Amino acid sequence: MIERKLYFARSGNSLRAAIAVELGRIDAERHELDLAAGDHKRPVFLAINPVGAVPALIERDTVSGVELRLSQSGAILDHILRRDRPELIPVESNACALDHASVCAALSDIAVQNGLMKYMDFNAENVEFLQGRLLNSIAACFEPVKAADFLGGTSPMRADFAHFPVVFMREAWLRSLPDFAHVVAWLERMRHVEEVSRAIAYAGRQVPHSG
Repeated sequence: MIERKLYFARSGNSLRAAIAVELGRIDAERHELDLAAGDHKRPVFLAINPVGAVPALIERDTVSGVELRLSQSGAILDHILRRDRPELIPVESNACALDHASVCAALSDIAVQNGLMKYMDFNAENVEFLQGRLLNSIAACFEPVKAADFLGGTSPMRADFAHFPVVFMREAWLRSLPDFAHVVAWLERMRHVEEVSRAIAYAGRQVPHSG
């Protein structure tokens, strides 16, 4: 028997991990951390993830005692999909490579630029630069959904789930930009995926658009 615990907050990375847990149909004990109260800096959580960042997933085999601890949302997503939902990862070589490249962009360029905007809001020039970089990255990654319902084609695949948290977080902003109507349409399709909807309920976070 495997016991699982998910440590999360209302954040983009946590939402990605929560989506993975829902996709894997995993019965995980949930532990929500209050980042504003400093829960992620307390010794009890630092013992789980010394970096003090969410999400974190613990899987423990109650028979052997073997324990797996994962603290990167991309790793959690990949681990669960490969084990429990392999059909969501393309098999054909080129399709798999493109999916993997899109996942890497979601976890690096897009997620990092999205996160930095929060810390650079004191400098308008920095914010403008990051906004431009973020929009360029999203535009490049979402070129496929101009001709298809999902990044994976006719149904959502690993890359779709990797990208969802940032697009969901920045929904109000993206809705104000006519050139991103296809991204918003994709978002509407994704939010109606049952597992995504369930994850949003406890880990979703959105940022209002200031205009």
